[in-house]
Amino acid sequence: MVRLTVVTIFGLVGTVTTGFLGMNLIDEADAPLPVKPVFFAATLMAALWLTFYTIAKSTRLSDFRDVISDERLSTWAKVKMFLGVWRRGGD
Repeated sequence: MVRLTVVTIFGLVGTVTTGFLGMNLIDEADAPLPVKPVFFAATLMAALWLTFYTIAKSTRLSDFRDVISDERLSTWAKVKMFLGVWRRGGD
């Protein structure tokens, strides 16, 4: 299961990068060849950063997901847990 998760996470980076560039939000089809790798690299770096940041926060995000699904907790408790995802220090 761990291997599948790792493969999925790193496959996600490529999917996001090529998907974003494939949407043609930036009309660079006629751009010179040296410009195209710059857009690819920028998109790839943003996707990598987001992926690794999410991995770093994955435990707290998982806890937050569990709290959101608990109907017994108040909205305020859910908001506090959401804000707790970004707090510093140990748990």
